[in-house]
Parts: sequence; C-alpha cells; structure tokens
Amino acid sequence: MKTTTKFISLIENLNVNLVVFVENDFTPLADPEEILSYLVDVNQEDIKSLLSETSDNGYAKLTVSLEEFLQIFKSVEHEVDLKEKIVETGKITKYLDKMENKHELYIKLKKLAKEIIDEINLINEKEAALTDIFLKYGAVNQLSVYSAFFEELKKVTPRKSLRIYKEAPIDEWDNIETEITRVTKKSEFCLCIVDKRLGLQQSGEDFIKNCLYDLRRKCNIVSVLYTSYREKKEPTKLYDYFTIQIDKEGENTINELTEGLAFCAYVTLFEKLSEIHSKSINDAFKLALARRKNMNYIANMAHEEGITAFEAVSKWFDLVKEESLTETLISKNNRVDFSFLVGLTYFLNEEFLNDMDKQVSIDLEEDMQYLNTFEIFDYTVNSQHLPPSPGDIFQYVGDTPEFKGKYLILVGQDCDSVIRGKKLSRKVKSAEFIIGEANKDIINEKVDQQELVFQYFRSLDNDEVGSLKINTKQRVSADFAVVDTCAYNADGTCMLNIVNDLDKQVSRLLPPIWNSYYNKLQEVLISTIDISNYFKDNSIPYDLIYSNDISVFEYTDKQGVIIFPLKRICRLRGKFKELITKNYWDYRSRAGINTIPITNTIKFPIKKLQYGYPGNMYSKSIDIDAYIVKTNDREKNKKLSKLQMLVNIREIVDEIKDDFNISFELCEDIISIENNKPYEDKLANIRIEKIVENDIITGLKITFPYIIIHNNNRIFEEEIKITKILNKTIISKKIDWYYLSNEEKADIYDEKDRPKRFKINEILSRGIYNPDLNIKIHLDNGKIIIEQESLAAVTK
Repeated sequence: MKTTTKFISLIENLNVNLVVFVENDFTPLADPEEILSYLVDVNQEDIKSLLSETSDNGYAKLTVSLEEFLQIFKSVEHEVDLKEKIVETGKITKYLDKMENKHELYIKLKKLAKEIIDEINLINEKEAALTDIFLKYGAVNQLSVYSAFFEELKKVTPRKSLRIYKEAPIDEWDNIETEITRVTKKSEFCLCIVDKRLGLQQSGEDFIKNCLYDLRRKCNIVSVLYTSYREKKEPTKLYDYFTIQIDKEGENTINELTEGLAFCAYVTLFEKLSEIHSKSINDAFKLALARRKNMNYIANMAHEEGITAFEAVSKWFDLVKEESLTETLISKNNRVDFSFLVGLTYFLNEEFLNDMDKQVSIDLEEDMQYLNTFEIFDYTVNSQHLPPSPGDIFQYVGDTPEFKGKYLILVGQDCDSVIRGKKLSRKVKSAEFIIGEANKDIINEKVDQQELVFQYFRSLDNDEVGSLKINTKQRVSADFAVVDTCAYNADGTCMLNIVNDLDKQVSRLLPPIWNSYYNKLQEVLISTIDISNYFKDNSIPYDLIYSNDISVFEYTDKQGVIIFPLKRICRLRGKFKELITKNYWDYRSRAGINTIPITNTIKFPIKKLQYGYPGNMYSKSIDIDAYIVKTNDREKNKKLSKLQMLVNIREIVDEIKDDFNISFELCEDIISIENNKPYEDKLANIRIEKIVENDIITGLKITFPYIIIHNNNRIFEEEIKITKILNKTIISKKIDWYYLSNEEKADIYDEKDRPKRFKINEILSRGIYNPDLNIKIHLDNGKIIIEQESLAAVTK
C-alpha cells in the first residue's frame, strides 16, 4: 500500500531528486558487509558517481568488483521479503547463502561479495578516505534524530539521490555547488537539511545564506536548519525563509521539518512568479519604446471613443504584458516551467502551511481584507474622474422610499454609454440600473435565480466589509444628466457647479470630449432650473416632466451648485462586471467567486463582554473588531461560531482592568480561540471564550478563577464540593458548618450526609466555619482563604 505521509508528499510533489544532509555528527559505516548491504539499494545514478570517485581515488580493483557485483545483483530475481528482512540489517552474505540454490549467479555474487569485503578491509587498514566516499552517498551510522527521515526515504520509489557532508567549509562550497547542480535537473528540487552548528566554527546558517541561497538561481533548492539550539525568529528578509529552524528534539520533528520545507517552496513559487511577471512588464516596456506610432494612434482613438489616453495605453500595456506572460509560461519551449510552477501550488493548503504563520498581525488581516475587495471592486474610479460606465455602483441618498438606502448598478453596453461626436451624444437616452442592497455580513446562502451576490463590498459610510446582493430583475432608470455629473467630483457625488468653469486639475484628468461636455451639462441644468421654477410658480405637478425614476428635476440648489441624490461608490471589475451584464440580459444567476481568500478572514465586531468569577459575572458593551478565520470546507464555514477567532485580547483587558484594579501580564496580545474551546492565558490567569447564542457569536467571556490560597489551585467551576478544599480523611463523616454571620447551618451535604456541590459565590462569600475543627473558610476578592492554627493537617 502506497504511503501518504506529508514528507513523502513533499518529496513527490516537489519532484525532489536530491536530498542533502550537512551534519558533523554523522560517522561512516566501518563494517564492509554493512556498506555493501547499503549499496545494493542506492539508485543507479548515485552508483555511477560513487564508482567514478572510487576509481579516481585509486581504488581500481574495488571499483571493478563493485560494478560487476551491483550489476548482477540488480539483474537477478529476488525474494523481496527475505531481502528486506536480511539485507537491510547489513547481513548481505547471509542473504546470498540462503539464495545460492535459487540461481547460479548467486554463487558468483557470494564470491564477489567476499572479494569486495576483503578489499575494503584491506584499504581501511591503511587509510580512511574510502569510508568517507561511502559516507557521502549515505553509508552512515544512523543517528536517532535523523532515523525518521531515512526510513521515509526508503519508502520512496525510485530511490532518491542522497549526499551527506560532515562539514561545509568555505573552500568546499564550490564542490558542493557543483554536485548539487550536476544532479538536480531544471524541473527538479534539491532538499537540504543543514545542522545549525557544524563545528570548527562553521555555521550552517552562513552556509545556507552564502552558498545555497545564491545557488537557487541555478537550480531549485529548499532548505531548513536542523538544530538542538532553536531560536524563534520572524522572517524579515527573503533568505530567512530558507533558514527556518527546526528543533531536533521536537515531538513531531518530521512534520515540522516538512512544513518548513513546504513554506520554503511556497516562497519559491511567488519568487518565480514575481520574476516571470517582471519579465513580462519589461517586454511590454521595450515594445512600447519601439512602437511610438502605435502609441500615438491609440491615444487618438481614445479621444474619439471618449476615454482618456492614459486608460487606453494602460489597457494596451496590460494586453502586451499578458501576452508575454502567456508565452513565458505556456509555450512549447517552457512547458516544463509551467508544470513545475503548478506543482508548487500543491502546498497551498492547510496541511502544509497551516501552522507556519503563528504570528497574527491585525494590520496584515486588514490588508488582506482590502485585497479581497480590490479584486472585485475598483474604488479609484472617482479619484481618476472616469466617466460613468456599465458596472458602476451608485448609492441613492435621497428620500424616495423605494430607493432609499439602496445601491444602483449601471448596466448596458459600453459602446452605448460612450459620449461621441460634435453633438456630445450617446446611442441611448436614459441610464438603466438594477437594484442592490448592502448587507453587513458575508452572505453564504443560496440566492434566487434573478439574484447575484458579491462579497467584500465596502460602503463609504463606515468602511465595513459585507456583501452586495443584486436583483437583476428590478430595473431603475435615470437621466444621464444626473449620472454624468459624478465624473467631475473626486468623491463621486452627482453634482455640478453651473456658475464656475471646470477646475483645471480635474480637466487634465478627463477625456478631452468631457471638458466640452461640462459646458453642455451646465446649459442643461440651467434650463432645468428654469423649467422647474416655471412649474413651481404655476403649481404644475412635477410628475408630468419626470421621464425616468431618477430625474434631473430631483435636485437641490446650493448657491449655484446643483446636487442630486446619487453618489458613485465604485466600479465592478472585469469578470464581475461581465457577470452583471450577462445576468442583465437573461436573468441567470451565479455568485461571483473571489479568488483571493487563501487567507480567508472576516472582520467581526465584538459588542458584548462578560467578565468576572464563575457564578459572579458582570456585563458591559464594547466595540472591538475580531477576525473569523474561514477554512477550505464550505460546510464548516456556514457555522461561524465554530471557526477560529483572532482577537486582540490586550484591547479587551484594558477595558476591565480598572474594574478589578488588576494589571494584566499576558502571554500573547493577539490570541486565537479555536472552535468552541476556551483560550487560557497561564500568565494572566484568565480564560477567554466565545459567547454563542443560537449558533451566533454575540460576544466574549473572560473568566477569572477562584484560587485556593494554601495550594494555589485554580477553580474555573461555579460549583464545588468541600472535599475540593479540605483533606477527605478529616471530613469523611458529616460535620456541621455554620455561616460566619449567624448560627445558620450551611447546606453543603446531601440527604445521605455526603458532600454535595455548592455554589462558591453563594456559600463562601458569606464565610463558613466548623467549631470542632476550629476552621474558617471564606471568599475574599476571588481567593478562597482557610484559617486554622494547624492548617497542614486539614487541607489537601
């Protein structure tokens, strides 16, 4: 049965061909029989290299015998189970004895084996150089901290190349580099596990940073530092990701090392993509320099089409860049590179990368939230003063009930909405919208056939992330004279100054035709005011002149500035705009899929806090943001209360420290609350958990433990038995306890005179005592205090 361990998955999916260990504690095998037993399973390429080295070092006789023995051994039929049982223990001659009756070639193998063993013994009596050659190819005495890796490598078929170096002095770097580049092909990886302290003042970290890190330009390398002296360092530079430190003595070392190497591969993926994209940008730049006439033509056509030259040239540049990128990745000559990069994406999952990034950054989570939004929505259209276009999202800010608070998405075809010609006109007379509604939450439920949902929408009012739910069947029309005015205002407000000329800075950003159009709009609006005044003076209903749902006559005049109840917020990008257009025509529904959420976090407001001791909780309102971390399982994501939550607990304890007059020392400022399990801060002595009501997170709860003073035991329970506090042998029989305040008996035993659970806050806050034992127990600011002359005899 094929194994599927993470380490083997790494080897196979990275297409690793060479594994390098650099460790000064390795010692070579001394027993020639064990050496020969090891060599029979070494891959053919490594055998060729080894035999070449033995020959070059003057061991010609041994080289010939080894070559013949290994060729015959690989050609004969074996009893696999017997071979694994005997040969892997270093007893190859015993295996040959058992097999000599199976085939005549085994008799020859026995003879060759004896010659080889004798020859190695003879050489070893004179010098140690031969065993060092065998060590380089893996013939070493096993170290416990490496045994798991060698066992895993045995399971990989075909066997991978292996190199072991006891040291890596600077004068040997060239030889090591040559060996790695010789064995590792373009589409393969070399996996390097390097001891941090190599002895003789050699640093494994220096070797990686100054040798292997530069070598990755020639071949693909992933590396980690393997050490008994682990230091936790946050990577700040690219080479830091190649020197992640793994503890040799860790509980699950092989998985930790696998994750470290996978993280290194993850960095390599994005470094390669960065290089490819940089090349495509450079190609586009060179082509632009060479084709100046084309640029002039594109700029002139942009003016005729009513868009800016900058917009047209940018689109051309993106097109050339995309073509170069496709050629680099997909062309026949580069198919290996493409397959190689696709292989690296195998590690973009929780199995390999989930535990590598323990440090939580609220700023980074904010950045990723904005990146999610950026992929779908373009919030720069207003600052660029771009003319309105299908896909633009407006907010209605007027008082008409059916539109109040709603969002309107401009629909239609680009060619119909562009202003052209001397008449400054369009092919269509009215702007058409479909209606959207903003939701504060990310919507996951199914939507109707006529609906679309776009996640990560941000309203300009509070910048909160939510969803935009759009009904493609509900249509709204508007006068273009209203909609067009948004292009002249950096905040997207639909308004126009009918007195002043167009601002020169704005004029420079607009398509030339829109500078002329500004004057035409001023004329239209002046005429609108005249008509409106006439209707008002003559008590004529405005309904008679409203040709669209949102009319140019629905305005406010503030000292010559005409303001409409509409404001452009943003624009849908690329494929999301196309989705709107498609559904606009046929009502078919499909939710736009965001490709960004590898990080997958949702900002979540915490409004309620409960805090105090078990059974004695206080509540207060707070306003703090937490983050819910989604998984790759959509079913799990439906229940947010069971997902991981990231929260800045420092902000929360600062809210309550004055209430308890406590200065909290926290293990971590940013904590992670997994599932429904409480998080316990051992330093602050508090427990933090979600408050969940009807599967909805409604707040956070911080619990302080009751502390038994004489033994410092912590109690997070609301109820306990008296035996939790006192020695069972002392109170094995019922004894009467009384409240300190009066002679009333305390109810801490059941009807069978056995200790029963009682509420700490109700009983001990009043204090109890027993006159026979002369013991007092009372609660003081969360501390359970016992008073008696000989305390040790009665307490636990």
